[in-house]
Amino acid sequence: MYSDVENEDLFVMVEYWQDEKVLNEHFETIHFKNFGVEISDVLAKDIDLDKYDLGELL
Repeated sequence: MYSDVENEDLFVMVEYWQDEKVLNEHFETIHFKNFGVEISDVLAKDIDLDKYDLGELL
């Protein structure tokens, strides 16, 4: 997890996944769903999720 140097309220989480199927399976796990519920109390707004395919970027 990274914090923005100009905006201390902005955090970026970078994760690498084998493929989209594995990522989608992760989204369905209990611990991921619990994380979303628990973190919502401290967030100023909803999570903004961007996905990138490294194969397309390299």
